[in-house]
Amino acid sequence: MKIKNILYVAHNTIGGIGTVITTLLNTFNKGTYRSRCITSRDNPVSMFLFFLKVLIRRPVIINKKKESSSYDIYHFQGAWTLHLFILRLVKNTKTIVSPHGAFNKVSLQKSYFKKRLVSFLYMKSAYKNSDCITASTEIELNNIKDYGINNVPIALIPIGIDLDEEILSDHDLKRELLSWAKNRKIILSLSRLDVSKGIDLLLEAYNNFLHKDQYVLFIVGDGDSKYEKKLSTYIENNGLNSSVKMFGFREGIAKHTFYDVADLFVLPSYNEGFGITILEALRQNTPVIASKGTPFRELPKRNCGWYVETNSLGIEKAMREFHNLNDLELIEMKKNGLGWLKEDFDQKIINTKMDSLYSWIISKGERPSFVY
Repeated sequence: MKIKNILYVAHNTIGGIGTVITTLLNTFNKGTYRSRCITSRDNPVSMFLFFLKVLIRRPVIINKKKESSSYDIYHFQGAWTLHLFILRLVKNTKTIVSPHGAFNKVSLQKSYFKKRLVSFLYMKSAYKNSDCITASTEIELNNIKDYGINNVPIALIPIGIDLDEEILSDHDLKRELLSWAKNRKIILSLSRLDVSKGIDLLLEAYNNFLHKDQYVLFIVGDGDSKYEKKLSTYIENNGLNSSVKMFGFREGIAKHTFYDVADLFVLPSYNEGFGITILEALRQNTPVIASKGTPFRELPKRNCGWYVETNSLGIEKAMREFHNLNDLELIEMKKNGLGWLKEDFDQKIINTKMDSLYSWIISKGERPSFVY
């Protein structure tokens, strides 16, 4: 039985990229697969030794273990940071790279000149040197091509979610949250605090919401301190301290608990490569409002949420429509959301596609139908 060896290479394992890498490691580290991950932020020495390995093309010591020179695939994650320079140098090992929304047209405008310089120096040539690129949505696939990367196969594989995972709640935290809500319904925002995430739009929509006395807004996440201060100032200046609360970063069981108590989830991003929090919310039976800066245009078609313009008016209109739902309509939306996940985003389906991709990259057999 031939073992397939995969090395995941990233700048860090924070946020959505970290969730994806953890899932890949859990999936492709058993049976016919062995895998591990190195990051430039958490393992700078290991990353430097990996760079030397690629440069001189011979085994080196990484994390006190002698690494075989026979990794079948280096699977790079992300863009713009220096670990992509290594991808540009790889010659004798198959490579895959997953950009995680890096080519989103709005995202490209952020730090525009820095990204243009990095693209010129190594990033674009690194991507063109890969054997395959993965895209999580059709929008991302088109963005990659529009960036001028046209001669590399692109595999369309959504990010998945484990529907068999046991979802646990922190009962003490749950009691605390429900006590703070005081029998009001809970609107949840869970994301990094950054201007690109549009949390200020959600705050404005909530402030203009005619029924806000029947709702509270929980904002979960941390990030840019200046943006966090802007949000806090808006809450204070508009007298929302008794109905809007910021909780900082939460993960694991605590994060699940916030989804558990939420009646409505809102992701108002200006640009979002994917938005795994949408899947997490739907998994815990929470209807969703997503902006058109996210790729979830099927939410209305699937009748499990709203897909709105990236402004406060669009968000507020969807909140009013949610408020007017009766119990049967709400139950139907929750059921539809879970059904959509099972059909398109079940991790078992995604794992099968990734296995097919790895096998194709290694053996160059029949090209998978999802590779373009």
